[in-house]
Amino acid sequence: MRILIYSFDFHPCPGGVDTYVRQLINGMRKRGHTVDFLCSSHIRFLPGEVQSAIAAYQTNLELIQLPAAVKRIEYLKYANELLVNSIDLHHYDLVHSNNGVTSYVINRIAPQIPLIGTVHGIYYEEALANGWVSTKEEAELMGIYDQYAVNCPDIVHMVSHDMLQRVPVMDNKRHVVIHHGLQLDEFQPTYLNNETVRMACSGMLTSRKGYDILMDALIMLKDEDVEGYEVVIYGDGPAKDELLQTVQRHQLPVSFRGMVAPEILRKELPGFDIFIHPSRYESFGLSVTEALASGCAVICSNTGGLKEQITHEHNGLLFEVGDTRQLANSIRRLLDEVDLRNQLRRNGVMTAQTHFSEHKMLDQYEQLYAEAISLKNWRGIQS
Repeated sequence: MRILIYSFDFHPCPGGVDTYVRQLINGMRKRGHTVDFLCSSHIRFLPGEVQSAIAAYQTNLELIQLPAAVKRIEYLKYANELLVNSIDLHHYDLVHSNNGVTSYVINRIAPQIPLIGTVHGIYYEEALANGWVSTKEEAELMGIYDQYAVNCPDIVHMVSHDMLQRVPVMDNKRHVVIHHGLQLDEFQPTYLNNETVRMACSGMLTSRKGYDILMDALIMLKDEDVEGYEVVIYGDGPAKDELLQTVQRHQLPVSFRGMVAPEILRKELPGFDIFIHPSRYESFGLSVTEALASGCAVICSNTGGLKEQITHEHNGLLFEVGDTRQLANSIRRLLDEVDLRNQLRRNGVMTAQTHFSEHKMLDQYEQLYAEAISLKNWRGIQS
């Protein structure tokens, strides 16, 4: 198959979508498929006259009374339309879009081409949670892009079953759930029990990731004289300064590694005993999958795709979103109960191997792509 993977993001970039896209491209290429990649980073390579048109459109947008987040998306939507118009889609059997806006662009320019649309998140929810908008009325404007995500593709792909409950209603739209998968031979669990228990976190340092919840739990543990552990946080983001201040003010055993390359994280994670993911919401949560494959005992919030990966007391511990006391108790429990910790670690690796392998994921995508191609006579149209 000849496949175009299309993302709205500026790659390379932090976050699970970047990891997912790279894994999908590399995996499909290994299976002999021709795969090209298109994203908003390629806009800068458009000719000068096209760049001028984009700049003029952006200037006109500034005259319209819209939230800044909507203006940015509309500007990038226009730029992506010009980007897609600059390539020959006849080279491809199908397009796999990874955002509602890119699905809209493909559907508008080439409605005949088979189109898979993956939903990684909900604009309406994220706009409110991240402060991109100030009112629900403004969030409704962002919700238009969620409508694109479910209405424009031929087949809608969800990264978790939980997403089905959160996206706009799909009337008779074909949809599937395919979980992310990992190249498991890149993870080498050791199951070592460190004398000072080592705990890791990884992800963007934003409010949605819930690191403030973790800090409050660690303050509780310090007040209760719980010792013998250290926490290492991988990642960067706007919440870092506040988190650093909390760590310094309360003298917590926490260090920040910053952003590291994925291969470094995969190499270092097996050296930790416990992995903590206190997110307020995750559509899937690939960092938890990586922690399972690395042999860490996982503690995470009971939300979104996380609860599809973790079974409480089997391969990890779940706590209710935002419940600082539950999180503190879970950490203390795994510090004290070494046998439970080791059981969770081994079961976690088994979970990753059974349910979240790259091989299984790619099998499902090949079937999905073949189905999408069969829905339209795209090759026949070309002849």
